[in-house]
Amino acid sequence: MFDVKESSVLKDRSLRNLIEYFDENLDTFLARPVVGTVVPNLVGVDPENDGVPRHVFRAFYNRIGVFEVLGHRYEVQPIVDEIYEVHRRLLSFAERGYVMRMSEEIAHNKPLEPTLQSGAAQR
Repeated sequence: MFDVKESSVLKDRSLRNLIEYFDENLDTFLARPVVGTVVPNLVGVDPENDGVPRHVFRAFYNRIGVFEVLGHRYEVQPIVDEIYEVHRRLLSFAERGYVMRMSEEIAHNKPLEPTLQSGAAQR
């Protein structure tokens, strides 16, 4: 619908699932022995490795643009870039006075073609 490719970072639901099911994932994470420093939440600089194991529940490392959940790291910039592209496409539709048709195209998995809003001359 918004021309989001199958290879897009927006199609990967692993980050969403880690956040959405954080409590269940935390239970699994803590089911194993935890030795070292436990960091429940952190926004800031990724700490230097001091040789002590570090277990991060949730963190955003702002200097490097990385979000971490239970040991899984995700670069934020590719996600932001893809969201911006979807936003740009939506603005383009609006600027041209188009709306997306919600008809046969969706039912048959065809790409949507923009149509003119009511009251505008169709060609």
